[in-house]
Amino acid sequence: MRDLPQLRDVFLPAFTDGTGLLAALRTARTAARLESLLASARGSGVTVESWFTRAGATATNDGARQIAALLARARGQGGDATWIEAILNRVAGDAAVMTRMTTAAHRFTLGRPAPVTQPSRLAPELRAADTVHFFERHTGEFLGWWDPRNFRAPTTTLWPKGTAEATLLGWVDEGIVSLRASGVLPPTAWLARDVPTSGGLARIGINPATNPDLTQFYPKAPGLWTFTRQEMKAFRQLFTGVAP
Repeated sequence: MRDLPQLRDVFLPAFTDGTGLLAALRTARTAARLESLLASARGSGVTVESWFTRAGATATNDGARQIAALLARARGQGGDATWIEAILNRVAGDAAVMTRMTTAAHRFTLGRPAPVTQPSRLAPELRAADTVHFFERHTGEFLGWWDPRNFRAPTTTLWPKGTAEATLLGWVDEGIVSLRASGVLPPTAWLARDVPTSGGLARIGINPATNPDLTQFYPKAPGLWTFTRQEMKAFRQLFTGVAP
C-alpha cells in the first residue's frame, strides 16, 4: 500500500486542489482505479475529470468502472485513450446512456469473417442473397467495422447476440416462403416488405426479376439492438480508431 507522500505525488499534480482530488477519488471509488485512469489519460489531451463529466460518473454509480472497461477494450484493439472519445461525447453526461453503450461495446465480437452460405429456399424465383451484407450489417458478431457502407443508414438494427449462421439463414428462408405465399415473387419492381420470422419481424428487400437478388434482410422487431449512425461510428472509433 502506498503511503501518504506517495499518494500525494501520484495524484495532486493532476488536480488544481485537494477538493478536486477528493471528488475524483469518490467518483473512482478506489485509489487504484483513479491512478489507472490518470495513467491512461496522460498525454491524451483530456482529463479524468472530463471523462467523469461526460460519462455521468458519480460516487454512487458505475461510471468510473465503465470508463476503465472502455479503455481496456480500446487497448485490446491496439488503441489508446483517444479511442473512447466519440462514445463519451455521445453519452454527454447521461449515466443511463453510458451503461447502454458500455454494455453494447462488450457484446460485439470482432475479427470474424461473414458467412457466405446461401439460403435454401431461393429457387425458382430468386438468384442469390447478399448474406455477407446481412451478417456484416446486422449482427454484433460479424459487423464489418472496416466498411464505411455499414455506417450510412440513420439507424442500425442488430439481431440478438449469439444468433447463429444457420439460425439467421433459416429466418431468411421463412421470409422468402412468406413472400412466395403472398404471390409477389418474382417482383416486377423493387420489393421491400416486412415479414414474420421465428426471430421476429424482419424487413426483406428484393431486386426486380431482371436481377432477382435478395439484397436486404434486417430485424424490425421491438426490443432488439438499435443504434443511431453516430452511435455506430462511436463504436467504430472504439474498435478501430477511425474518428466519426
